[in-house]
Amino acid sequence: MKISIKLTMLALLGIFIISSCGKDQNQREINEYVSAFLKNNDSIVMFGALDINAIINKTNYTKESKIKALISGQLKEFRSGIEEKSPIYFALQGPITSDKNSSSTYLFLDVKNEDSLITSLQQNGYSFAKVGDYKVHTDDDVTIGIKKDIAVVILQKEGM
Repeated sequence: MKISIKLTMLALLGIFIISSCGKDQNQREINEYVSAFLKNNDSIVMFGALDINAIINKTNYTKESKIKALISGQLKEFRSGIEEKSPIYFALQGPITSDKNSSSTYLFLDVKNEDSLITSLQQNGYSFAKVGDYKVHTDDDVTIGIKKDIAVVILQKEGM
């Protein structure tokens, strides 16, 4: 039951994104997907974009040899699948709970190489099933859907 609810959420998200963008799917930019999602979801209370490279570079992790050894390889693998220069977009869905968490959080990533991204995630323990045109992972409160040039991550606490 839990899996079917998450797959339904992902399918609805996909329908919103695809039906709301007028351009040919191969010509869309990630911000158009995000804009279409925001336009069709009245319960979004906050949204924005993160420059993950700027955040990582501010940490100066390369100066700490132990930290560099731990994350450099994984960052390289992950970056082989996503567009490095593209921000990671996020949207928080309300209502905000009493412990100051959103009921759902959505992340949108610009995919450079679908196969590389999936391989990287699989090496970190994520398993994917093909559902329609999507490759989908669902586990507890995390759902990941990847389709060609976009990855959508849905974080939702149990019972929300």
